[in-house]
Amino acid sequence: MKNVTVSAAEEGSRLDHFLARLLPKAPKSFLYRMLRKKNITRNGKRAEGNEKVSAGDVVTLYLSDETIASFLADPSPRAPGERHPVILYEDTDVLIVSKEAGMLVQGDRTNTVSLTDIVRTELSARAQTAGTEEAAYKASPANRLDRNTSGIVLFGKTLAGTKALTQALRERSVTKVYLALTEGCGLSDGIYEAYLRKDEKTNTAEVSDTYLDGADPIRTGVKVLHTNGRESLFAITLYTGRPHQIRAHLSHLGNPVMGDPKYNVTGKRKGIRRQMLHAFSISFPDDSALKNLRGRTILSPCPSDMKNVIEELFGREALREAGEGPERNAY
Repeated sequence: MKNVTVSAAEEGSRLDHFLARLLPKAPKSFLYRMLRKKNITRNGKRAEGNEKVSAGDVVTLYLSDETIASFLADPSPRAPGERHPVILYEDTDVLIVSKEAGMLVQGDRTNTVSLTDIVRTELSARAQTAGTEEAAYKASPANRLDRNTSGIVLFGKTLAGTKALTQALRERSVTKVYLALTEGCGLSDGIYEAYLRKDEKTNTAEVSDTYLDGADPIRTGVKVLHTNGRESLFAITLYTGRPHQIRAHLSHLGNPVMGDPKYNVTGKRKGIRRQMLHAFSISFPDDSALKNLRGRTILSPCPSDMKNVIEELFGREALREAGEGPERNAY
């Protein structure tokens, strides 16, 4: 499903003409058939196609991503080999995507292509393909993930969306859950408290059970999903959000994340090339300021490298916790 908001540049166009510009490779017969079946709606209601659209109208395409992609114009604004974001959810104000391990959320001095670059290029290319004006506001990430952590990143497509996401994260009104594969076992379900102090020079965090000068209190929820007496799979809930909190805190508790070069001193494990930490889900409360996301949970199934390790250590049934089950894409 995709929601497309009509821009001021498209005001007064017939809906069928708008759709023809939005999906230039789609036959007119297909578009009219989708309108009749309510697979394409305007402002949530059935449309004939001859209505004139207004700025702010929301045209919803109840079509698969593959179908939509097949009807788009050739992406000439893009450079050869340019990448597309993995979209988990989208509406007028918010875009939720899944980041692969090894990618920066935002660019650095090396000018490496970042997730933010890819998202902005995608939105710009859509606007050009649809013949609409490009929004002045550039999509901005509301949260960050370490370079080698995979999973959910939230983007505001509008200023209102960015503000609402930032406020929700700051107020802790959303629940973020990570999956972590760790060395060690012995932890039980519960909320673990400690103090964390970040060393900016070394880009590492120190965790202590007692107060450290300049440290912040941290609270990390742990749910044991699987353990074999040597390794464990945890669902981690963040009740505070400090830099490197999960990695440093689990290491302090004797369960360092597999493949973590900073906080796992037990050495490298064969076949693991990055830290086995994945931002798996985010849940929004029923009274969220983001009305379209009220009561919803967005999932990002684990990437294949992490699923392979989970299956090797705990069996195929354990993949359900990694998003392999039938509800993996429900939200």
